[in-house]
Amino acid sequence: MEFEGPLAAHPEKRLAEQVAGRLRQAIVTGQLSPKARLTERDLTSSLGVSRTPIREALRRLEHDGLIVGYPHRGYFVRSPSFEEARQAYEARKVLEGACAGLAASRADELDIAGMRQALRKGAEALAAG
Repeated sequence: MEFEGPLAAHPEKRLAEQVAGRLRQAIVTGQLSPKARLTERDLTSSLGVSRTPIREALRRLEHDGLIVGYPHRGYFVRSPSFEEARQAYEARKVLEGACAGLAASRADELDIAGMRQALRKGAEALAAG
């Protein structure tokens, strides 16, 4: 048996990983909103790749729970449940509090002056409507 190139080289697989990564990023950042329909035709056009890596990427994202596939209807960005959203906000509350505490304990005079200026600008913007 003869292999071309490295044994683990599967250009379509690597491309599918890249496509899945770009779609995952778009979903997580809100560029693709919940319930948005993902069509192969639109994705091949916008990402500039063939349908094979698109299909593989969609299967991966469905396996990861980020999208839902319906027979004869296509794929849609999954909406988080109320419980998932609640858990995410609870985690953010803890993490953001910890980050704020670290930032405050490590802030120097220049950092504090910058924060005061940001607060002042925010108050001015609110007052201006």
